[in-house]
Amino acid sequence: MAGISKGVIVAAGLGARLQQLGNGNEEIIKPLQPIGGKPLLQYVIQGAAAAGLKEIIIVTGFGAASVDAWLAKTQLPVKVRTVFNKDYRLSNGISLLKGGEAAGEDFVLLMSDHLFQPAILRDMLTRPLGEDLARLAVDQKIDAVFDLDDATKVQLYGDRIVSIGKGLEEYNAVDCGIFQISQRLIRLMAGIVEEEGDQHLPGNGHRHLPQGHGLSRHRTAALAGRGHH
Repeated sequence: MAGISKGVIVAAGLGARLQQLGNGNEEIIKPLQPIGGKPLLQYVIQGAAAAGLKEIIIVTGFGAASVDAWLAKTQLPVKVRTVFNKDYRLSNGISLLKGGEAAGEDFVLLMSDHLFQPAILRDMLTRPLGEDLARLAVDQKIDAVFDLDDATKVQLYGDRIVSIGKGLEEYNAVDCGIFQISQRLIRLMAGIVEEEGDQHLPGNGHRHLPQGHGLSRHRTAALAGRGHH
């Protein structure tokens, strides 16, 4: 596969809502929660490998030791390594920055709790980023989304993202949690974090990037995916 060959999976967060379901005596590690007999994280890794990625970088934080232990005993179809984010209590953009710096080249960003059809990612990888800083796969079949209240909504104008967020009142797609990310964006985010100490994922609010940093509606492309997260 030409082009992007590396994937970054963000698996560092606390999973605060999930912790509320526990008894308080043990940590609930969301990426390792089983669905159909396998952890969520395993589905994401296998999907990435099936789409053609050759290396996966997992950004760990909360529950890192448990994730490392699971990786050590699990046979996976692709090379996997981890990067620890000691600042995992900050916004998830810090994990993106850690993973992007470890990748060292343009890459695919995946969420540890978003299951997807490998065909969506495979199709996405055939489309070069060009001048875009990032591209987000979206689903325009809104009526088929079973948990719309919890979905991150996206407003598109053509193939451009106008706005994005869970609280949008006007939207015509939802976020699938699959990004193509350029190293140009990683460098911009590194500068912002150095100045401000924190930063969100572009999909959680590219509007948080300061004016003039280039991640605007004409810099973020949306790829309409078939299926949903």
